[in-house]
Amino acid sequence: MEEVTQQARDEARRAFQVSVQIARFFAAQRRRQLERERQESLAQEEAVQRIIERERELADPVIRKGLVDDRFWRSAQPTDAAYVYGIAVRFQDNDLLARMTADRCRREALERWDIDLTTPARPVGPDEVDDATLNAVAPVLEDEKDRDLGQDLADSARAPAATASTSRRTLSGSQDARAVKRTAAPASVAPWDSPQARRAWADGQVARGHDPAVVRAALAGDQALHEPARRATRPAARRAADEGRPRARSASPADTVRL
Repeated sequence: MEEVTQQARDEARRAFQVSVQIARFFAAQRRRQLERERQESLAQEEAVQRIIERERELADPVIRKGLVDDRFWRSAQPTDAAYVYGIAVRFQDNDLLARMTADRCRREALERWDIDLTTPARPVGPDEVDDATLNAVAPVLEDEKDRDLGQDLADSARAPAATASTSRRTLSGSQDARAVKRTAAPASVAPWDSPQARRAWADGQVARGHDPAVVRAALAGDQALHEPARRATRPAARRAADEGRPRARSASPADTVRL
């Protein structure tokens, strides 16, 4: 019985590995394409940006399901979760909600199937996974159903270096909660000017039922600030009082430097 359980766990882990390996490969391809077109012309760069935005729109329902749909997680099989995880990892470098979904996938995989997705693993080749599993977990979108997934998996296995940066970001995402705790202020609140605090705020808003697209837009606006917008737009006197600092006094003649 123990051998059967271990075999099932190994197969589930491999499903996640296949999905995330192809996801990182797809993401790296888009990054390279965007960089090439950026060097050619603005029009070509904008064309690729439109493709990326269209792909994000197609991925959005899957990302939302993985983030907020508890019913999905109650009945999800490892292959279902692996597909959602792959989609999230594919877009996490440029999409806050995708990063949040990837974080939840890692937590769920550990709690439900005892699979630690932060553990490094060697690349998986096409001969190590059956077609049914590959078709079920490959992070493809609605308009990508005609892709040669076996070739994509083979190419991704041969190009681990091209996806290394994405892999490191994926692993670091699972450590965000611990990072918040380590860097927290005495009140146990992370500074606003940090990815961890922004992500925690967005996670709370989505959990309260706010539209994830609206949360994403609000967060994008706040990223230019070193503190929450509500606080940054307060009058200076009010902000100084809140921070416990005395208000700056007006300059007196004694403060003037005489030449």
